Amino acid sequence: MLATCVLISFSLGRIPIPIFGRLAETAYFSWVNSYYFFEHVWIARGSSLSERVRGLEERWAYYAAFGLPGTLICSCSGNPLFNMALFAALCPPYLLMAPHARPVPQEPYAPKGGNAFPSPFVPIRVPVFQPAIWVDDMVLKVIEWITRRK
Repeated sequence: MLATCVLISFSLGRIPIPIFGRLAETAYFSWVNSYYFFEHVWIARGSSLSERVRGLEERWAYYAAFGLPGTLICSCSGNPLFNMALFAALCPPYLLMAPHARPVPQEPYAPKGGNAFPSPFVPIRVPVFQPAIWVDDMVLKVIEWITRRK
């Protein structure tokens, strides 16, 4: 799924609308980086893939902000090799911060202890990984179809 997300992110960066493509790529990469940094924590806690994706999509603002500094630092150069080296240098601190992070809100559908309703202007869940999941499902269906024919 991560490889598909990276390809989708690069595709977003190629949108020909000025500034929009770059902003979409940066936002998406922020979520992908956050997923990557938190994945080992979620696996250690026994979360399934659907639980991990749902947790990130329900706390989309937190995870976008968590991944944004690393995304911005790793995209400062036009040299992809240099950007990968920056990512390799930034990865250990983020991997150490992830287990200690407490993503908020704890309960996205009932914020502030259940006495308040979520804002109608801010989405509770943003399905950021649905395109990647859809592409992965299509690839698996094609592979399954090819292997059945033999």
